[in-house]
Amino acid sequence: MKQEKNEGRPQSGPFDLQEVLTVLENDLEKHWGFPSGSLRQGSISYLPSNDNRAAWTANGGVVACDDEELAAKMVDAIGSHDGRDHVLLLAKLQEILENALGEVTCGLDVLLYCAGRPNPARAELSALVEMVQVEEVWPEGNELAEHIFAIRIGKVPFERHLGPTIISKESVLAKSGMASIATLNHSKLSTGKRKFHAAGAFTHSDYWNRGLGKAVVSALLEHIADEGGIAMWSHDAKNMPSNRLALCCGFKEHVLIFGWKSEK
Repeated sequence: MKQEKNEGRPQSGPFDLQEVLTVLENDLEKHWGFPSGSLRQGSISYLPSNDNRAAWTANGGVVACDDEELAAKMVDAIGSHDGRDHVLLLAKLQEILENALGEVTCGLDVLLYCAGRPNPARAELSALVEMVQVEEVWPEGNELAEHIFAIRIGKVPFERHLGPTIISKESVLAKSGMASIATLNHSKLSTGKRKFHAAGAFTHSDYWNRGLGKAVVSALLEHIADEGGIAMWSHDAKNMPSNRLALCCGFKEHVLIFGWKSEK
């Protein structure tokens, strides 16, 4: 995919990754009302609160609730969990809560970042990616989206799979004729000249598992890297395809966020 050179763009270069992550962690701590430094304090601590939320990185975190004994059990489960099987961890945490509180609704989200160049996609698919106008995908507009990278259905070099079409005919992909899109949202956080951008992707179900998602996301990440930015990605722990896509494109997991609500 060719892009016009923009002499006004800030170029990506050496930067302090720890500084970038600290800015991100500080923003999350402020948003959740956690003490400063909670996500890098070296351990997971209890915070008396009515929030019913836990968040942690490899360097520390917080369990915020009104039950210290319950929090201790959750800290033990988080600390003893080995590996990236987030669905298993979610099940363990839900079991702890249900034993203590009865029926609960809970969820685990994974937050990832990419602060450099992506892992390249297949060249023949990357050549099909283009930057399209937001209005082509959302005719009524989308206040969040800044840029969209896409592969049009008409350019896909292979037939749709033989299974049923899962995606709705009313979806933005079906209506806009896009096989796969990656969206770059307007930045709401920055560190110096580097901006954080939320990124996401959608692929038409007729073309799943063919490499289109990686092609559009990699193109989007190249664009962010050219601008000296940092890409953020988040997904529900149960959404394993989203996790696989992010990791294969070069994202790294950083923060896990768990929340729950008692149904009593």
